[in-house]
Amino acid sequence: MSDIVNGKKEYIALRTLGLDLFREGDVSRAYRYLNKALEDATFCKAKIKIEELVPLLETVNEAYTKEKDNIWNIVVFCLVLVCMLAIALVIITVRESRQKRAYLELSRQLTRARQLQEETTKEVREASNIKDSYITGLMLECICRIERLDNYRQDLNRKALSGDLLSLQKELKSKAMVDKEWESFYNVFDTTFLSLFPDFIRDFNKLMKDGGKITNCPPGTLTQELRTFALIRLGINSSDKIATLLRYSRSTIYNYRSKARINSLNPAKFEEELMKIQSI
Repeated sequence: MSDIVNGKKEYIALRTLGLDLFREGDVSRAYRYLNKALEDATFCKAKIKIEELVPLLETVNEAYTKEKDNIWNIVVFCLVLVCMLAIALVIITVRESRQKRAYLELSRQLTRARQLQEETTKEVREASNIKDSYITGLMLECICRIERLDNYRQDLNRKALSGDLLSLQKELKSKAMVDKEWESFYNVFDTTFLSLFPDFIRDFNKLMKDGGKITNCPPGTLTQELRTFALIRLGINSSDKIATLLRYSRSTIYNYRSKARINSLNPAKFEEELMKIQSI
């Protein structure tokens, strides 16, 4: 302190302080103080002090350099560690992003699978309901038809036994019995179908333009044209089979289908939308 106050540069106090700091392990401050002491000694041209400081400064400089190298190694190590952590973080983020996308895709697939299952279950339930209803209706109709045929047979037998050949011949030539049976069949078909699809006529007209809607259908029955599309809704898509069931020519059924497709709101998907009409 006295040297600093008096402005002296020939002091040894700074050198002594630097050595004490070096012994205590404060290499950085010791290096700075001893360099300052060497500068002062050089300024004062104090050769003895310079000769005393140079060996000390070399020792301190070596320790200072070593300490700097250690600090730099620590800095490099920390930088490498930070880079590795950053890379690991990027990898983890990418993996989590991929896993998230995979989870979302799996979730979409599961949702789609559930939807397909629900649709399939609904279709199976609907098919089962249609099958049960039609089997029951047709069994009852077959029983009634057997009874009518038996009554018809007995009536013909009585006429034959009585010798009323003219009446018998007239009866055999008549198509009234056949027409009556077909009418009965259509009545059963219409009643059963409309019990399963009570809004079929309304839903069918929703698919059509104003000029193609069917409005002249008596309550509880279907027109021949509507019966064509009722059979299609039941899964009978062959025009030949529809023509056989309705006693129409194949060309007539084809014309029905073409006309309805042209008059529909969406001709390209008319029959596909027809199949979406819901049952009860």
